[in-house]
Amino acid sequence: VDPAEGVNVDVKKDGASPSNKYKVVVSGGAPAGLANIAVQRASDNQQLVQTQATQWGFSPDDDRFVTSWVQTSGSLTIHHVALYDLTRTNPQGPIWTRADSTVSSRIQFSPSGRYLFYTDVVSGPQTQLTLVDTHTGTVQFSDSILQAGGAPVAGQDSFGTINWGFGPNDTRFVYAYQSGSNNVTWNLVNLAKGPGQALVKTVSLLNETTDYWRFSSCGEVIALVRQPGQQFVFVNLYNTKDG
Repeated sequence: VDPAEGVNVDVKKDGASPSNKYKVVVSGGAPAGLANIAVQRASDNQQLVQTQATQWGFSPDDDRFVTSWVQTSGSLTIHHVALYDLTRTNPQGPIWTRADSTVSSRIQFSPSGRYLFYTDVVSGPQTQLTLVDTHTGTVQFSDSILQAGGAPVAGQDSFGTINWGFGPNDTRFVYAYQSGSNNVTWNLVNLAKGPGQALVKTVSLLNETTDYWRFSSCGEVIALVRQPGQQFVFVNLYNTKDG
């Protein structure tokens, strides 16, 4: 199966969470440009989170909530992001926050909602990739990519990442990026290994004619198919647990 891209959280989401477990009540009176946001449990209307933001959304499994808003200070544009775990006894405080100077960012949940994927561009230009465990707020993996010049390669998005996404069980993540005019760096991540150990394999795809990668249906194996020339093709199978 192809890597699964995340679930976007980049527009205002009113009303209920995906399975109607929670609801958002919005009111005015906040500073200019912001809204007062209250997250309530639908079964008893108990208020769980009260904050201010311009954009918000729930995770696919209902139980996590993310907000964001942009602060302009002189020539700087600061993107504020906060992640809440609604299953906690006192979820009022966020379990993870971010405030980067950026004009280009993206917030996504993994398909099951277990991880939050935050991508933003900072000076350099560099693309920062951050994957957060939505149960604990721990950053399981992060990387900073210096965007290479030249024509975009196949599958490259506006952040410079190529054919990225999650494996079938969400704990595996794969991405590539152009690291030179004729070089693509391919990375395999096991998010279950925890901070500092999650990157399990890196392969340099130098002067390749074409390449692609796909997970097995269980997510425990990934196939990297490479064509360095016109005469032959390499097919490499990697254990996604340890690379």
